[in-house]
Amino acid sequence: MIQDEHKLEHFDSYNGINFINDSKSTNVNSTWYALESIPKPIIWIAGGIDKGNAYEPLIELVKSKVKCLICIGRDNSNLLKLFSNNVDYIVEVDSMDKAVFEAVKIASKGDNVLLSPACASFDVFDNFEQRGNEFKKSVYKRPSGFDIIFDLHYTESKSNTSIIQVCNNINIELFQKIHENPSLLKEFRSHRFEELFAEMLRQFNYEVQLTKKTRDGGKDIIAISHEFLNLKYIVECKTSKNKIGIVPVHRLHNVKTREQATKAIFATTSTFTKDALSYFKEYKYELEPLDFDAIMEWINKLVINNNTIPNNVYTQWPK
Repeated sequence: MIQDEHKLEHFDSYNGINFINDSKSTNVNSTWYALESIPKPIIWIAGGIDKGNAYEPLIELVKSKVKCLICIGRDNSNLLKLFSNNVDYIVEVDSMDKAVFEAVKIASKGDNVLLSPACASFDVFDNFEQRGNEFKKSVYKRPSGFDIIFDLHYTESKSNTSIIQVCNNINIELFQKIHENPSLLKEFRSHRFEELFAEMLRQFNYEVQLTKKTRDGGKDIIAISHEFLNLKYIVECKTSKNKIGIVPVHRLHNVKTREQATKAIFATTSTFTKDALSYFKEYKYELEPLDFDAIMEWINKLVINNNTIPNNVYTQWPK
């Protein structure tokens, strides 16, 4: 069967990530069909000339299937306004290369990166054919950063259990590289960041487990302290260029309550919105925010002081 170019065109796979070119979908109905047809998890690239498009019919599909929305175009205000509370990650970019790079950073094995703009292309591209071809070219040429220089060679567990052990190839040398060049921390893909944070906790003498990849709104990591009591912490790890809002924080709080954990930690390579920080403050004994600066302090102390946890953070993790 010959595929229709630019219409649900499965044209490449890379490290288990599938790429689908649906540039021909220049309206909401066509994109609805694409989102309905493609299995989740989906990283959705959208945007372009918005002539008052009504995106509401897409909300339920986006909630259930999309893990990240990447907006490409000159005016994404309508997309951002409607979907900001319906998807965990939203990223804005100004080129197709950047869109593909952001998609690959967020994607995990088995994810589908779907270009289905739901808009006309004339703001950045001459037509939908050029837009689709640029998408394919960006994927084929592997933009800088596709393979980070300190690739951790992540492999999925073949076990049927619910736990994946922390990868042994994350070591103090990797933390040293990040200590010397903090911008590297922002280049991690989602699962790489989870592994890095888990290993950092292990260095601080926590018993650490990584949970399998599920879109359950939290519990990427389970950390147990045995120093005095068996205290259980759950950790949500998010890589993002945008501020983390209150929705995923509230979801993590629910997971913490359900799991009867001592505390829930939200670690991100970004920062948090004012609403999210207010929520953390309200539940300061149950929730802890760790943004880019706080994580870098952990890493710096780990490298400089040889496994000494930062004092100001240590007091926030009761043992």
